[in-house]
Amino acid sequence: MTQHDMQLVFLEKLPPGIVLRADGLYHIEMQEDGTPTQTRLCGYLRPTLLARRLGKLDWHLQLEFEDMDRQMRTILIPRKQIGTGNHAIAALLARGFDVHHDPARRKLLTGVIAQMKPPRRAILTRRLGWQEDGRSYVFVDGSSLGPEDIIYEGPDRLDDAIRGTLEGWRHGVARHAPGNPLMVVGLSLALAAPLVRLLRVPSGFLHIFGGSSLGKSSVLICAASVFMAPHHVESWRVTDSALERVAEAHTGRFLPMDELGEVNARHFGDASYMLAHGRGKGRFSLSGSGLAYIAHWELLGLSTGEISVVEKLLEAGIKAKDGQKARILDIPIEGYKHGIYDELHRHKTGRGLSDALIAAANKDYGVAGKAMVTHLLSDIDSVAAQARAEMAAFEALVEARRPDAHGGIHGRVRQRFALIAAGGEIASAVGITGWPAGMARAAAYAVYEKWLNAQGPSPEQKARAKDEERLERLRLFLKSAHDRIYDIDVALPSDTVGVGPDPVAWIKTGALHIPALTWSGIFGNDAEGAAKRLIALGVLEPDRGGDLMRKLPRKAGQGGRRGYKVLLGPLEQGGGPMGGP
Repeated sequence: MTQHDMQLVFLEKLPPGIVLRADGLYHIEMQEDGTPTQTRLCGYLRPTLLARRLGKLDWHLQLEFEDMDRQMRTILIPRKQIGTGNHAIAALLARGFDVHHDPARRKLLTGVIAQMKPPRRAILTRRLGWQEDGRSYVFVDGSSLGPEDIIYEGPDRLDDAIRGTLEGWRHGVARHAPGNPLMVVGLSLALAAPLVRLLRVPSGFLHIFGGSSLGKSSVLICAASVFMAPHHVESWRVTDSALERVAEAHTGRFLPMDELGEVNARHFGDASYMLAHGRGKGRFSLSGSGLAYIAHWELLGLSTGEISVVEKLLEAGIKAKDGQKARILDIPIEGYKHGIYDELHRHKTGRGLSDALIAAANKDYGVAGKAMVTHLLSDIDSVAAQARAEMAAFEALVEARRPDAHGGIHGRVRQRFALIAAGGEIASAVGITGWPAGMARAAAYAVYEKWLNAQGPSPEQKARAKDEERLERLRLFLKSAHDRIYDIDVALPSDTVGVGPDPVAWIKTGALHIPALTWSGIFGNDAEGAAKRLIALGVLEPDRGGDLMRKLPRKAGQGGRRGYKVLLGPLEQGGGPMGGP
């Protein structure tokens, strides 16, 4: 055995007497006279690592080999199958490996493979995206980042998922987003997808809708290019089980969905709930031993169509509830100069810009998402803190500009847009997008406000309007019934009998005392609700015991009857903060 052969044995951790050469694997045996003989067992075959699933003991051996087309391949073989029959040899043969036909040599090769113990270790997974340790990530092309070597053995690997350069994507795609809030938001949404698990926030979608040829597909394709080839856009027209697989294959990244209009409305309602819920349906195992594996995922997605989610559900006679509206947010295409665009970036038409963006997205893709995850894993705790700070900055912006946007689904919607803003701002801070600081946040706010305006008045706005209406009813009563409202200290009821109209209320030292019957006439069925809110506003003074009504002044001549005491000063000033419960 030459020195080179001995080095090969040592480096590859092959069993004693086995040598790897360029043309194959050889067995070296010393004869009685000290003469070495060598027997070729097979073509080039090298053990690379031993792998197992996290928390499991089902070890696998990975082998690298050359097939009959002289292409280098790898194969994972369960170690429990190596020593039983010819399973390992059969698996290699099926993949084009060159094995000597002699049964004795094949038996010897099986023994050699069983003894291979390469020093490198890895974890096996069938899951893309974030792994169970929360600090390792598998990309759709099978590559991974994190503290562990990971081998993806699932069915959803796409070898064409990543192509080109980050500089190419930044120049061809991201550079054309400034000035176009929907494009900035679409790209930021995709970049924010890995943050869902990191920040423990719910999965969710945006749905951009409007007429044809407005540029919806351009946003979808460009957003898809963040993590993968744009032609891998998914469809709503799949079964529940297929959609579960699609969602799980996109966990930790962005899910693009096209053409909402083509799917059955009732199926869409169920599908949208499942996607946002993050879990598939529970199904019994074939063995009957209990529930089988339940698919689960964390993702963000973008959907497009000519009709809204609300309109789609109405096709099945379903009136969208707040929860359904929050899962997939309807974003109308309206108010822009050129379809979805305001800024054409030297292109003559929106169509021209869309064509350029689609071409660029098909040239460089997958690289921005990989750069984003690489940055997250460089200091995961620090980036998580930065993301929370960016989300808080967005929340503060909303609070300053739209303090009325509270209650109902507004909190969940604000959180979604805050996450989008965080994704775009973090990516911009490390040079992934090339955008200036604050651009992603401003775009997220612009699109959020578009959603907000499309909802009509918020619950707080409605409550404020209701409060103002109640105050206005009292002011109108004061004005219209002024000749029947008597000042007790000026004219007692006994002085006015037979002289003027019967009093409907009395004024005494800055307060208006209204009998219960008159109060009901002013507010109708809202009499009790109005009293409670006016107390909260500081306009109505309750009884000392907290009752809504109190005894009317004795000078009013009402014989101890009860009524309401309105404070005229606060009434004229409009009361305290309005819009409460």
